[in-house]
Amino acid sequence: YSVTANTTIGPVVVPRFFGDANLRPETITSHELAYLFDAPAQGFSADVRLYVDRIRNVIAPVKVIAPFEFFVFRNAVDVTTKGVQTQARWRAGATQLSFAHAYTKTIIDSAFNAAVAEDVQFSNPSHTASALLAQRFGKRFEASVGYYYVSVIEPIGDSDRLKPYRRWDARLAYDFRLGTQRAQAALVAQNLFKTYQEYNNENAFKSRLQATLSLEF
Repeated sequence: YSVTANTTIGPVVVPRFFGDANLRPETITSHELAYLFDAPAQGFSADVRLYVDRIRNVIAPVKVIAPFEFFVFRNAVDVTTKGVQTQARWRAGATQLSFAHAYTKTIIDSAFNAAVAEDVQFSNPSHTASALLAQRFGKRFEASVGYYYVSVIEPIGDSDRLKPYRRWDARLAYDFRLGTQRAQAALVAQNLFKTYQEYNNENAFKSRLQATLSLEF
């Protein structure tokens, strides 16, 4: 880790990020147990994964103010993340349904810098979930609806602690041919309902509508 950005104080250019000669390597030890269930005749499959990740000597920029603000990359925290991830998929003819959920618990084992420890603590949402329903109508039309949920999160960096949000998307697609080429036109609506914040409170994700055209070569 070395200088990555500069700032100016009057006519003087001053580095804002510095390395630390005494940095210890950041390491991660992972353990996981997974199970997969598959029933092809019923069009159903599911899997579950349990995991524990132990991360030691996490390297992060630590703010120092003396006499101006700058950052030094240091070993700031030891952290353990543990959780469970589940997925299920079902298909019957022209209908597909899938669901996924993840639970994550972040544990600060030791903190050499309180500010970085707090950032890491909330950098992973404790719950995320998604669901997708897709339906084909004949050979040309396909419609789908997606649902997404993210609990409280504060992404690493210049971000804010964000409230949980729920989001619904919808898509309608039409398959056709342009000469000998297969093509698809689609209309996609993102975030059908309530506006939510991404990354920081100033970045509002509002409802969006877009059209796409794709060609296969």
